[in-house]
Order: sequence, then C-alpha cells, then structure tokens
Amino acid sequence: MTAHHLPKRMRSLQERVRGEVERFLAVHRPEDSVLVLDSTGPIATRHYLVLSAIGRERLLRFREIHAFSGGAFAVFGFLGLTANRAKLKLHELRSSETERACRSFHHQRVLSVLTPTEN
Repeated sequence: MTAHHLPKRMRSLQERVRGEVERFLAVHRPEDSVLVLDSTGPIATRHYLVLSAIGRERLLRFREIHAFSGGAFAVFGFLGLTANRAKLKLHELRSSETERACRSFHHQRVLSVLTPTEN
C-alpha cells in the first residue's frame, strides 16, 4: 500500500474525520482547546487520522493535550513523523502488520516489568 492509496473505507473515514476537525476548528481556536486521546481501541493507528486532520502546527498550539496509553504513542509518533524524525512513514504505520505488532506489545508478558509467579 502506498502513502496515497488507502482502502475505500479508510478514505471515507479520513474524509469524515477531516471534515469534523475542520468544523470544530472553524469555531474553536486551538489555543482555547484541549485535546484528549485515550487508548486506541481495536485499531491502533486510528488516532493518526485525527492528528493528521489537525496538523502539526495546529496541534502544537493546543492549550493542553492529554494522552493516555495508545494515545500517548500516537501523539509522540505523530510529532516524530511530522518532524521527519521517525523510522517509519505514516503509510507503514497504517499497515495491518503494524497493527498486529502494536497489539502484541500489549500482551501481559511482553515489555512487562513484572515476572509471572508460579502457582
């Protein structure tokens, strides 16, 4: 999948999100707004649609950004991507392989500071 080739459903969702973000920002200045990004839910890269619609320049003008779990990953990843400091490109993050990899990191024993106890 190239950066400009998205499945029809994803393009439709991207257009809807972009329109909703533009309508919101037509009424509310980023400097007066608070963005909250919670966990990503079933699709790990959906936050990138919202962040892309907001854009880096406007995102950095938000009064506050609160990000939790996958939302924090998305904010820092987006800032890295838009500063050309990321190892991946956006279209690579949207791939199903990346989705599976992100999900595997949330497995209870992967990257855990705790070790399993014997029963």
